[in-house]
Amino acid sequence: AINTDTDGDFVYIVKNNIVKKQAITTGLYGKEQVEITKGLEKGDHVISTVDSSIEEGMTVVENLVED
Repeated sequence: AINTDTDGDFVYIVKNNIVKKQAITTGLYGKEQVEITKGLEKGDHVISTVDSSIEEGMTVVENLVED
């Protein structure tokens, strides 16, 4: 879910069914997990699978998956 561009690390989140690019700061990381130390709040809905069709500002229908 974490992406990187010239501005740094980011994730795509969904607010009010609109995709938003959210800058983040990462901390500790391992093979399958990354600590996000800044940029997300409890309850933010992160798009976990990102491909080239995801763009900031697009309208989506959420399909929530519980951990």
